[in-house]
Amino acid sequence: MRAVLGSRSFCVVMYILHVLADPLSQCTIHPDNNLHTVSSTSSTPVSVSFTNEGNADLDVLWLSSSGAETSMGYMEPQDTLYFSTYSGHAWRVRLLVSRDVVFEVTLPEGVSGDTEYSVGGDCVGGKSEEDPDEKYFADSLFRTSRSYELVSNPDEVDAKVATSPCSDLGLSDWVSRSVAVPGYHVLCVVMEEPPASAQHTEWGMDVEAWREGYRPVNQNAGQVFMGSSIMDIRQYIEELLGFRRTDKFLDNARSAIRRRLTTRGVRGSGMEYAWAHLPHAWAMFTPTRDRILSAADLYSSLQREEGRARGLVLVFEGGQFIYPGVEVGFNRSIWISDAEMEFTLTTLSVRPLVFGIDNFLKPEEVEYIVSNAAPHMQDSPVSLMDKDKGKKATEFRTSQLLFMSSAKYPALSPLDVRVAGLTGCKMEQQEAVQVLKYEVGQYYLPHLDFWDPQYYQDPSMVRSSRAGHRNRLSTVFWYMSDCEGGHTAFPNAPVSDQRVSQVLLAEGEENRQILAGGAIDNYRGTMECPYGLRVPPKKGNAILFYSLLPSGDGDALSQHSACAVKQGTKWAANKWVWNEKARS
Repeated sequence: MRAVLGSRSFCVVMYILHVLADPLSQCTIHPDNNLHTVSSTSSTPVSVSFTNEGNADLDVLWLSSSGAETSMGYMEPQDTLYFSTYSGHAWRVRLLVSRDVVFEVTLPEGVSGDTEYSVGGDCVGGKSEEDPDEKYFADSLFRTSRSYELVSNPDEVDAKVATSPCSDLGLSDWVSRSVAVPGYHVLCVVMEEPPASAQHTEWGMDVEAWREGYRPVNQNAGQVFMGSSIMDIRQYIEELLGFRRTDKFLDNARSAIRRRLTTRGVRGSGMEYAWAHLPHAWAMFTPTRDRILSAADLYSSLQREEGRARGLVLVFEGGQFIYPGVEVGFNRSIWISDAEMEFTLTTLSVRPLVFGIDNFLKPEEVEYIVSNAAPHMQDSPVSLMDKDKGKKATEFRTSQLLFMSSAKYPALSPLDVRVAGLTGCKMEQQEAVQVLKYEVGQYYLPHLDFWDPQYYQDPSMVRSSRAGHRNRLSTVFWYMSDCEGGHTAFPNAPVSDQRVSQVLLAEGEENRQILAGGAIDNYRGTMECPYGLRVPPKKGNAILFYSLLPSGDGDALSQHSACAVKQGTKWAANKWVWNEKARS
């Protein structure tokens, strides 16, 4: 959207919207305050820019749901500011000195392309223009999803796995039998007569692909890759899997950003809020969680036999390793060489993606953490969404916490190594250990561990999270006491289909009422905990759940709560793992 502001006459000449959405269906213009609204229930990502064509300095403000103003940047005459925002959000422009309002708008829903409107009278559809830069913006946005697609015929998937050249290499452990996994793909790579080394001038390989974790691509199609570099390999895989965010796309997006910043005169604060937040490049991994960065890495990961080499390659469009759930109840053995420990990950749910881990902590580690944390526990704070600004943390959370870093508590260093080995992420991607204490009646209402930019539009949050692309990837949460109640619950888990998310019942609970999909208000749900997917505290055990999908987008189904403790004291702790270096 572009608003051209004539500050000399204090009126709006016109504005242009750039979004990807359905055609405009209904809109109303209010000439008295220049407020433009559209009736809709959706929320569409929008690229918005304001241009000052007057002769006075202006202040661009974002409005929270309560009407509170947040300054997003100043504009001198002829300046332009760019922002990533959402339809339904409200913006206001004031004269910097007098603070008079010269423009106010609520971004409308349902506009497609670049559409121009005049203020006053009825809503008038304008001309449509093609701005290639807008596609880069729209396709680069961080999004949040709560939908999923079931695998229609798991038996058919099994039959195709059985005929794959990689069937005996554990392919079934990496192909989904339950749901499509956005941004996750499995490759079976076969080299006939492999060269002596990856330094060979040109070498070829047959590639069988399983898109979204289960859809066969190139089954018996005879596709053969020929090339000599990792760039060749990446380009081939992008074409094979039909990627949207290709390496070339990211390069072009960076060029489009530079072009906008240069040709439209963006400077100062406008640079900070330009739509320059780009997603991570996609990445390849081996099944042992090693990142493939070169042709040599790929070549060395293959299993050599007489006359050929074979292996599995896992592709993640979000750039981070994430275990596929495969199906509810699936058990995966994980060996962490640096810690010399082995764990079994049991799939409790495939959406949200939740794994159970028995005996994650040693008894002496539990004793060390609790004894050192107990004297220093403080009331837990909350990162409030824009709509909740001004509320007290105790309206959402009544526990106590303490952050413990391995720098201050060296005995925690083995936990850093363990979490890194478990998740396949570097230790620098971890936050410090968060220790939690819940007494009887204490709780934490349903919340997300990742930041959705739709709800956190504060400028500092937009910068630090790179508009959502720098975010928490997963949570390793462990229990350090037994108590009654105090479950970790996932209220939105679709337990109505137990192929997706199972109902966890304790002994004697066979007849309790189970709700799913937010069919009860948050407070009552947290106190009574009538949810199917709820994990009881058990000393030494842990869960691993993912906030982001393999595509790099957020999983709204990962919303979770700490149900109220009924009896005893709940001690727990967690490590948040980011998709890049953790925020300090």
